[in-house]
Order: sequence, then C-alpha cells, then structure tokens
Amino acid sequence: MSGELGVRFTDDATIHEINVRHLSHDYPTDVISFPYSDQPPRLEGELVASVDTALENAVEAGWAAGNELLLYVIHGVLHIAGMDDATPSQRREMRVAEQAVLNQLGIGGNSTTDRSRHGGLAR
Repeated sequence: MSGELGVRFTDDATIHEINVRHLSHDYPTDVISFPYSDQPPRLEGELVASVDTALENAVEAGWAAGNELLLYVIHGVLHIAGMDDATPSQRREMRVAEQAVLNQLGIGGNSTTDRSRHGGLAR
C-alpha cells in the first residue's frame, strides 16, 4: 500500500476546537482522523493527536507518552484505512489490529484497555 498521511501533534485546546468545528463534539479527544482515500493500493488522510491527552493517559496506562502517541497514530491510520470502532465487535477488531502493529514495532503494552477520555480510542 502507498499513499500520503499528514500527522499533527497538538494540545487539548486545539484538538477541542477541531473536534467542535469538524465533528460537532464539544470536548477534547485523543485523536481525530480525516480519511481522504482508502482505495487500495492508495491510502490518503490526515490525523491530529493530542499530546496533553497522551501525557495524561500514558500515566494511567503505565507506559511512555511516546508509546501512547504512537497508539493514537496507529488508531487514526486504521480509521483512515477504513476500520471503525462503533460497535463492540469493531472495537475488538480495532484493538487486535492496534496491538498487532505495536507488536510488529517491538513495543509492549496493551492497547486493548480502553483508557482514553471522551470516547476517543474507547469509542
């Protein structure tokens, strides 16, 4: 697969504004993805991830904030690639896919724990 992905790391205030403007959700979140194309073999989109939320959630999860941010990027890319997590079965599939990528990167941890606030990864 090939394509282009834009990634922006920001703070809670900015991701809150983006969430309101684009999704009509009046709260900060961990990651927001904007798919432009998921037509194989091309993948295009952008994602925005909150460093503030990653710092907070990493402590709770017991791992580095960089790993938490990486999880947000993985989650956003999976959304851009067409995965959803609206139902319990979709959430399970998403968690398995996240963990598989983390494992491929040699990063331990457990992405199956829904630990984000306001429905981000937990949705």
